[in-house]
Amino acid sequence: MGCKSSRHWIAKVDRIVNEEAGELSRSCPPQLSRHREGAEGGRGVLDGCNALVTGSTRGIGKAIAERLILEGASVIVTGRDDDAGHRLCQTMGPSAEFVSADLRSKADVARLVAVAVARNVDILVNNAGVYRFTSTQAVTVDEFDLLVDTNLRATFFLTQSVLESMRERRRGRVVNVTTTAAYRPNGDCSAYAATKAAVASLSKSWAAEYGRYGILVNTVAPGVIYTDTARSLGEDVLEEMAARASLRRIGTAEEVASAVFFLVSPSCSYTSGITLFVDGGMLVGV
Repeated sequence: MGCKSSRHWIAKVDRIVNEEAGELSRSCPPQLSRHREGAEGGRGVLDGCNALVTGSTRGIGKAIAERLILEGASVIVTGRDDDAGHRLCQTMGPSAEFVSADLRSKADVARLVAVAVARNVDILVNNAGVYRFTSTQAVTVDEFDLLVDTNLRATFFLTQSVLESMRERRRGRVVNVTTTAAYRPNGDCSAYAATKAAVASLSKSWAAEYGRYGILVNTVAPGVIYTDTARSLGEDVLEEMAARASLRRIGTAEEVASAVFFLVSPSCSYTSGITLFVDGGMLVGV
């Protein structure tokens, strides 16, 4: 009886996986091919997929956009620096398209939504964000509004529209990039950590709400990553931060990009609502 029951559920799971693969193949062909077609036919595993990566003209966002293009996706690159964005897309090639957007602006967010929906975005990576490392007493109303508007409000309303488009097509991947500070805050980033913790909560809520439509929503939480922003802290500070990680080093933007790629790749088909920490073991035991 037990064996018969097991065979029944195995057959049922096989049928569900095959049905989902057939649905995905109508938008992103490699979702069926996995790595075989990329190896034999020269196509990446994300060939046919359209992605939007916010805050992608530098640092972690740039590395994510480059990795998704490398894997075959067409990517909408966004940022506030028009010149930097256009130069970057020229180096990335025809698979990259730059859309200037300041996520503090409701008008820019609305314009970015229109582009994303028109392009039938399959992959949304909410990476853009601002930070302020300061004590609670030093945070001004304007600084608080800046953090909330950029890190939380823009993420919510951009994702709201993209999720509706994904729901209609019954497929899609969303990755929200947060920070380890949302899980173990330091004493000088209460407002910043709160906005990122709110985004992590949204990931879980969206995963629960939209999973029935074939949409996976996950979070990547980087630790200390070697970017221009990190370098500005100085080598002594970076060495101190590196000592907190069990790997005894800081990470690279490319390592964060690899984590994001996994979550949007065909290899990740049954994972939703999680936080993937890219922190070198900094939060071990938390």
